[in-house]
Amino acid sequence: KKKDDKKKKDSKNSTKKKDDKKKKDDKKKKDSKNSTKKKDDKKKKDDKKNSKNNTKNKDDKTKGKKNATDKKKKDDKAKNKKNSTDKKKKDEKSKNNTKKKDDKTKSKKNATDKKKKDEKSKNNTKKKDDKTKGKKNATDKKKKDDKAKNKKNATDKKKKDEKSKNNTKKKDNKT
Repeated sequence: KKKDDKKKKDSKNSTKKKDDKKKKDDKKKKDSKNSTKKKDDKKKKDDKKNSKNNTKNKDDKTKGKKNATDKKKKDDKAKNKKNSTDKKKKDEKSKNNTKKKDDKTKSKKNATDKKKKDEKSKNNTKKKDDKTKGKKNATDKKKKDDKAKNKKNATDKKKKDEKSKNNTKKKDNKT
């Protein structure tokens, strides 16, 4: 009986051990299952997060690309504006230089023309003076000649009168 009791007890213990082991295994399986579920949930969560981040990164990349394009357009516009302004300034400077050059040439020509005009005027004045001087000299000469002629005529007349007077005197004496 004792032996049977021990056997029963051992069998009971063995069953209990088996039950405990089964419980333990079940718990392990459950824990493993829960762990897998947790892992799956975490993976899903991570995937969702990654997908969201990927979309955000993609959007940021697109936005960045757009901003870069916009900046390039803005920079190009500014550069073109600057180039246009620079060209305008260069053209203006060139125009002014040409004008200065033209003015200088014009001024030089005017100076030359004035010099020629003054020279011509001076020559004309000299000619006029020479003409006046010539006229005066001719007049003076005429006066001098007239005076000499008059003097000669007066002398001749005096001589003639003297001669006539003498002839009359001779005639009277003769008579």
